Amino acid sequence: MTYGPPKKRLLRKAPHYKVNPFGQPESTAVLTVFQPSDYALAMMAMLSPAALRVLVYMCAKMKSDGSVYCPLNEVKRLFPHPVSTLSVGVGELMQYDLVKRRTRSEYWVSPMVAKPLLIQGS
Repeated sequence: MTYGPPKKRLLRKAPHYKVNPFGQPESTAVLTVFQPSDYALAMMAMLSPAALRVLVYMCAKMKSDGSVYCPLNEVKRLFPHPVSTLSVGVGELMQYDLVKRRTRSEYWVSPMVAKPLLIQGS
């Protein structure tokens, strides 16, 4: 029997994963549920046509965490507005708190507007 402080054990550091180590089932789909609150619906009624089209695009391209990558050049290919008008539309969406900026060309869509739903197959 020895007395004194316990011996230090060498602890290995946990590895860092760049991707999810648990993975996702191959048959996973993301469904966007469009269910606006009364406030969001009132704000959407006041949006310009360009802002409304950008919002529809964002809801269609939403990821499972609620973010969306929305480069305005890609949106311009779908809708007949110049990039400056689409940029003003994004500003309107941020002004009414319908979206928030995450990084450059990436946004968070408010859960008051739409919610992502992850559906996993068996």
